[in-house]
Amino acid sequence: MNECTNAPKQLEKIRKVSEAVRVLCSVGATSSIVIFGFCAVSLVIAPRAVGPSLHGVRIETSQLGMGHQISLIALWLVILAIVLKGLYHLHKLFTNYAKGNIFTTASVAQIRQFGITLLLAATLDMLVVLPIALVAVTKARHLLREGTTVVMTLPLESLFSGGFLILVSWVMDAGRALREENELTI
Repeated sequence: MNECTNAPKQLEKIRKVSEAVRVLCSVGATSSIVIFGFCAVSLVIAPRAVGPSLHGVRIETSQLGMGHQISLIALWLVILAIVLKGLYHLHKLFTNYAKGNIFTTASVAQIRQFGITLLLAATLDMLVVLPIALVAVTKARHLLREGTTVVMTLPLESLFSGGFLILVSWVMDAGRALREENELTI
């Protein structure tokens, strides 16, 4: 009985928190675009001011030619697109929650898409970013102090989190379908 009387209060809390998270997603997306723009402009205007770090390896951008700078900006654009995709799906998910639409097909779809986004980030990391960092270490090995250790990591957190979210979205969708089926038979 107590759970039923608390349901409206819980839903109101969910709505308030969801609205705040939705706003944070918008701020995060805007901030990401501004930071990307700053980095891209800085790379062209003052290459020494921007040395990105990939897997803890600093890339000396002043040594990059125009073609490599454009490639780096393109890589940043892809990374930005993945970040924005993730924030977009979180924004949509928490918009649904703010409206009180929690266990719905639309919410499940956003959770699944966020999981896919995490898998995309991990794939990009393994296929593009990690090899670039390895090349940077190989070419700059003479710049490393003796005894310096460079640690390359695989994006296991993103792989497991993305796979787990896809699994959770499947379970939620199956549960939602079962609930709807039970409601129709009563």
